[in-house]
Amino acid sequence: MTESDDAEREITRLLAEYTTRLDRREDEAWLELFAPDGEFHVYGRVFRGREELAGITRDAPGGLHLSGAPVVDVDGDRATARQSFLFVDQDTRAARIGFYDDEVVRIDGHWRLQVRRSTFLNPGGAAERPAEEPVAGINRVVTSYGSLLDRGEHDAWLALFAEPSSLVVGGRPPLDTIEALSALGFQGQCG
Repeated sequence: MTESDDAEREITRLLAEYTTRLDRREDEAWLELFAPDGEFHVYGRVFRGREELAGITRDAPGGLHLSGAPVVDVDGDRATARQSFLFVDQDTRAARIGFYDDEVVRIDGHWRLQVRRSTFLNPGGAAERPAEEPVAGINRVVTSYGSLLDRGEHDAWLALFAEPSSLVVGGRPPLDTIEALSALGFQGQCG
């Protein structure tokens, strides 16, 4: 094997570790994959350095990243990689597809992500942000409805309802105002 082959294999491993550590919520281990001044370009924003990158893992929805085999080009202690991905949200099961464009550097003998750019493939074409799918929005509301009820978060539950709204509970007349819904409370009367 040549040095370039070894570097390509190590970079392929780096990119595999990226998705594995992210999906398993191994936040500190995930951060180690970036150069100290590493950047992640995603959702129309740029996250630079460990502190900003840590915010991504803290705020991101859980799910599963599936990525294709990367195309890696090595040039000494620098490399580029291109890789396709599919992300499935663990709560809503909504899927996002796209690709990564990476700049990778070797630091103290270890390959690290210097810059990762995420591009989403939407119905209208490539974009910095994923398109919001109507089904995903509906799934989010339905999931939140039950979760908020279970946790007793009354105000957040009420915020799910638009004006005018109507809720029928146990064959009673419809509750059609926020005040009526609010009066219902959380005495196990909602379903």
